[in-house]
Amino acid sequence: MSATTVVPSNITAPGTKMKFGDRAVVKWQDGYVGITVTGVDSGDTAGFRQKFGENANDLEPYYVRYTVENLGGTDLSVKNPPLVRAALADGTSTGTFITGSVDQCETVLTPQTFTTVGAQVTECQLDAASTGDQVGGARYAQGEYDEQPLLWTK
Repeated sequence: MSATTVVPSNITAPGTKMKFGDRAVVKWQDGYVGITVTGVDSGDTAGFRQKFGENANDLEPYYVRYTVENLGGTDLSVKNPPLVRAALADGTSTGTFITGSVDQCETVLTPQTFTTVGAQVTECQLDAASTGDQVGGARYAQGEYDEQPLLWTK
């Protein structure tokens, strides 16, 4: 962290449960960000299966939509965003691992301007769950949240 990094006083505790629209404050990379999950939508199953082939059989796609805000003022430009994934109704992982995106849901690198307090980027993370599984929200399980993920629900 640089000497000018702002350290927020309201870091979200591991295991915190929130509603869509609530912001979590987390340490990320060399700084601090706010993550606000705005929704988890069912995706285009036919397009998903066309793109990923037989690897997508028995899976249903989901689009996890969220914003990331630079809260610490650290240069966090041109990085993969914090990984927010779909969560089953009980808050656990879907157990899938999807790399890539589809036209309706593309993950973008943080912009060149993601260097100041208040800079924001809107993200969409493609995820999937086994056909028949109930997706009930989204989870963040990186760093100190690995054992006790943050969970957002409707």
